[in-house]
Amino acid sequence: MLRSSLTWLILISWFAATETTAQQSVYERTGVPGEMSESRFVLVAARDGVELHAGPDLRTPARSVAYRSGWLIPYGGTLVRTLEPVEASTTGAGSVEVRCDQSEARQMDLRKGESWTYLQSHGEGRGMARLQGKICEVPVLTRTDVFGATLSKPLVQWWVQFLYGDGTSPGWLLVNADSVTFGWRRCC
Repeated sequence: MLRSSLTWLILISWFAATETTAQQSVYERTGVPGEMSESRFVLVAARDGVELHAGPDLRTPARSVAYRSGWLIPYGGTLVRTLEPVEASTTGAGSVEVRCDQSEARQMDLRKGESWTYLQSHGEGRGMARLQGKICEVPVLTRTDVFGATLSKPLVQWWVQFLYGDGTSPGWLLVNADSVTFGWRRCC
């Protein structure tokens, strides 16, 4: 229970809800944040009623849907959106393994002082970053000799498309501490 609560607090700190709009987004991807696997967790309503938006954007019309606290939240589509990236410079030179544009892993040589942009955590110490004009998955948190030991976290939103039992969707839910709690699926 404590591990689950602590994990949820850490995750929710990455997904602070703000009044920032989608047009200020600098990077988006489908899926779930960090290293989570959709098959291993559930989302649960944190309070009665959920606020759903017409699209995954705070500017779209919103409406409240009757729902009970503690009920599982069924969802389909997901969107992880970076609103505020972290601009940084490499702290040392080195060759790091990267995956750019869905390609195979390759080595990228970086110079000390080279500018780069931290976009999102991607799990296992890796993250999405803009390097040398490309968006790549890189070992942001494990290669501190190159990327530095202290990095701020990018401001990220996580949206899920709420689903009814018949598969239709009344809208999108912004995942934050006010709307959702987080739990692990029971296995086997």
